[in-house]
Amino acid sequence: MSFKMYTVILAMIAGTAFAYPSRNCSSTPTPTCQEPPNQTTGYPDYDLFCHCSPYTKQTSWGNPYLGLVTCDTKCTPKNPTQREAHNDKADSLSTCMNACTGSFEKAKRQSDDDYWFCHGVNFVEGQLCEFIGSLGEKTLASGSGNNCFYIDGLDPQ
Repeated sequence: MSFKMYTVILAMIAGTAFAYPSRNCSSTPTPTCQEPPNQTTGYPDYDLFCHCSPYTKQTSWGNPYLGLVTCDTKCTPKNPTQREAHNDKADSLSTCMNACTGSFEKAKRQSDDDYWFCHGVNFVEGQLCEFIGSLGEKTLASGSGNNCFYIDGLDPQ
């Protein structure tokens, strides 16, 4: 056999070896959804969180100093009258949150003792942006798509 023939046979054998997958493949499936990590500095993009529904336990994301969003969870205000729908702001969680935090300035200008301001929101993309006052409880609603953003630092210590 000529050198050329050996080269062709070797190339064919090498090509066959590369065509078959390795038998050492991992049998562990790769995650289909992964949440971005929490941050302790800066402003996270809250719109990136809570896309791995359904959640089977209360899972919170964001910046603990600015507020956390708890996925597939409904927040109930301590005082049932402290809830207000702003569904025109339901296009994104960040829009709903910004409308909520904008209510702080309005609250500073109020002289009415009964006036309450937004401490958090219940949010369902495209459907619900509900402001709530002081937090009563959080209830897991797995697969609901209802996410609760709440600023714990606004509660009296």
